[in-house]
Amino acid sequence: MAGSRLVKNPAVVSTQLEDGGVLLDLETTAYFSLNRTAFTIWNLMDDAPAVDQIATRMTAEFEIDYDHALASAQRVVDTLERERLIRLESA
Repeated sequence: MAGSRLVKNPAVVSTQLEDGGVLLDLETTAYFSLNRTAFTIWNLMDDAPAVDQIATRMTAEFEIDYDHALASAQRVVDTLERERLIRLESA
């Protein structure tokens, strides 16, 4: 994962909701509901395309320590990758 960049699947669209968001994979028509934290991670990928960068940003937004933020970000990224909503590219 080190040196990898997170890239969103261009076939996935997102919509923000009051308590998080929803992702729709236009290729598979599968919907994915994300809580506020997971949707924040999804959005942070646009400006912080690495898990450690996302964790750093989360420490300020959620007032949590870096290790907790990193573990949370990694769990979400692993799930998004497994569902093919994102992919990893070499930096």
